[in-house]
Amino acid sequence: MLFLPFLLFVLFLFVAMSFARRASLRRAEYEEELAREAAARGPARAGEDDYHEESPFGASPFGGLLESLMTRAGARSYTYDPASGRWVDVSDQQPASPPGKDQDAP
Repeated sequence: MLFLPFLLFVLFLFVAMSFARRASLRRAEYEEELAREAAARGPARAGEDDYHEESPFGASPFGGLLESLMTRAGARSYTYDPASGRWVDVSDQQPASPPGKDQDAP
């Protein structure tokens, strides 16, 4: 009576182990292929690698949107002009240094 469920469990166990082994072999083959391609390309020079600095918005679900807004043409700085009553683009201006701060201090 218990022999059939035990036999099915053992069969399932062997199938699962076979799938896991095959997946690890595929992963190893893929990593070897990547290593061969990298060796064929030669050493990367400074600044030419495929890895970029990690985005500070990477963990956010809106990471790509926020990054594009903050790093590309969408990032503009505005200030309110009370004389004209409008917002004025100040993206090209450098911020003024706070009064009382010495420029030579680190």
